[in-house]
Amino acid sequence: MMKRQSIASFFLVIIFSLLLLSSCEKNENDNDHSPAFTAEVLDKWMTLQLRLMRNATGIPNHGFSRHFAYAGVAAFESLAAGRPANNKWSVKWNGLTGLPASGPFVKYYYPANVNAAMAAINRSLFPNANAADKMAIDSLEEALSQDFLTKQSQSVITASSNFGKAVATAVYNWAETDGYKNANTLYMAPTGPGKWAPTAPAFASPATPYWGNNRTVVTGSTENTQPAAPPAYSTDANSPFYQMVKQVYDASQNLDNSKKDMAIYWRDVPGVSS
Repeated sequence: MMKRQSIASFFLVIIFSLLLLSSCEKNENDNDHSPAFTAEVLDKWMTLQLRLMRNATGIPNHGFSRHFAYAGVAAFESLAAGRPANNKWSVKWNGLTGLPASGPFVKYYYPANVNAAMAAINRSLFPNANAADKMAIDSLEEALSQDFLTKQSQSVITASSNFGKAVATAVYNWAETDGYKNANTLYMAPTGPGKWAPTAPAFASPATPYWGNNRTVVTGSTENTQPAAPPAYSTDANSPFYQMVKQVYDASQNLDNSKKDMAIYWRDVPGVSS
């Protein structure tokens, strides 16, 4: 549930960002309206972020929901100066504080805001990225910055970059307090019929048993979202639980390559990114 909500929050952020940018009218004299831009800068950073996720180690696959969500928030909030009429959205972020205030007489070039924010947040979210991926972050940020300088002055790009970096810092500091660091706190799993039990060959402990306690990204986003209880455990061959488990077992006895590939793709092994 947490994973789906976090990813949904990320795409919601991106959709709102694009709608707001595309609906604004160009006004070069102030920040009451941002000019309409394409999603090219954001698309380039999202593509690189997928690469960073693919190459990351030590992060369970469901953990990447945080990276999607917080990068999306950073991108959205980096555009705050261009959407003053919509700034109330930020109050919905669950506990986010320290966002920079945009200067009333400061001119921003919004693609540069997003570029700096995404570069900074990804450096923070992937501190253990390999050398090639760290260089890719630097290269993309620099290439886009150089392109921006053909369209705007150095002072405008600097102001935009500083704003984007400040946003990323605030969002990352917020992310660090969401509870993910406690997800692997020692957990004593209950025992008995129908309870989870370690399996061969590693007989490993539960992975991130407290992940569900993480703070939500959007205030109130879990209200009225509790799913129905699963089928009750039963060894009766005619029970819904037994039939559900038997379906999985029967499928495991007739695996072709496509089914094996699907299982590997969706596996969730701590420290292994698929």
